[in-house]
Amino acid sequence: ISPPSGNYAELQLPSLTLTSNPGSTIYYTVNGSNPTSSSPSAASPVTISSIPANATNFTIKAFARKAGLTDSNIVTATYNTVPTPTWNVDADGLWSDSSPW
Repeated sequence: ISPPSGNYAELQLPSLTLTSNPGSTIYYTVNGSNPTSSSPSAASPVTISSIPANATNFTIKAFARKAGLTDSNIVTATYNTVPTPTWNVDADGLWSDSSPW
């Protein structure tokens, strides 16, 4: 799963990519539950582009299946996102908030 688990500003995490061996099918969940053969699936690589802003513990789990091979172990990645920060300045380009950091 790429990028790795972590904390990201919203625009740093526009999508996630799940990759396995060519010819494999990836089964995945985006709610933290373990994926099964009835979970959403697609041929590798899989791109997930709907990462919520202000997410806390957004967890993806996935495994790969390829004919003639044993299913992969379930892999997990957890993300926390915050909105892209904005700076509040007045018309003169000065901080509009005079409070200390």
